[in-house]
Amino acid sequence: MKSITIEFSKFTFLKGIVIGLIVGEIVLFVLLSITSAVMASTGILNNTLLEIMLTVICGVSAFISGIVSSKIIKSKGLINGLIIGMLFFVIIFSAGLIMMDGTITLFTFLKLIVSVIFGMIGGVLGLNKKEKLIK
Repeated sequence: MKSITIEFSKFTFLKGIVIGLIVGEIVLFVLLSITSAVMASTGILNNTLLEIMLTVICGVSAFISGIVSSKIIKSKGLINGLIIGMLFFVIIFSAGLIMMDGTITLFTFLKLIVSVIFGMIGGVLGLNKKEKLIK
């Protein structure tokens, strides 16, 4: 019997991770801009609501990052999603430390957990989702 092996390329892996992170950060920027515009126009400035919205937005962005990276890498979707989720959180957390006072709260750990889980789900779904064929 002939065995099927999947080639693993370090360049493809790094390319998938970098492009996935860039796409995720762009999605994050767009969603944060929309959220800030809506909250500023409605006058709703509740701190707890804002933290919940930021956590959801981080999850959605990590999910999309996982999908994009797994589409490019085409193997190991769960591990790619885990790496994407962790790196995505590190970038967001680092930016938060630079811009603000750097307080670590319960929502910080929640964002980490949500980013990693949603990144892993996105990685698996991005790998398993079939491309539509145009007939």
